[in-house]
Amino acid sequence: MLSLSDPVISISGLGKKTSDRLNQIGIYSLEHLLFHLPTRYQDKTYITPLSSAKVGDEALLELSIDRIEEAPTRQRQLLCYLSDDKNKKILLRFFHITQYQKQAFVRGELIQCFGEIK
Repeated sequence: MLSLSDPVISISGLGKKTSDRLNQIGIYSLEHLLFHLPTRYQDKTYITPLSSAKVGDEALLELSIDRIEEAPTRQRQLLCYLSDDKNKKILLRFFHITQYQKQAFVRGELIQCFGEIK
């Protein structure tokens, strides 16, 4: 049975390389690992109405796809023009999109997307 004071290398399946990486960020024991908490939390459970989303906010939006275009750039950008039920509109831009990903977006479909509003 492991103790909180045991070194992280004592965890089954954890190798020397991973143990060294953990040591570099100050995690030496199982107790350190247990109390290594994230610096921030993103709540992806609350759907934000588009009308209340502000520039700079991170938000989960549920919107309908109005139009899909491939931007004429070298990086194969996909532009999705979206709207909510109150006809507020927003543009969703994807970079380095593949053909398979492009086919996943269907006009009229309702999607959820999370990110920073710009």
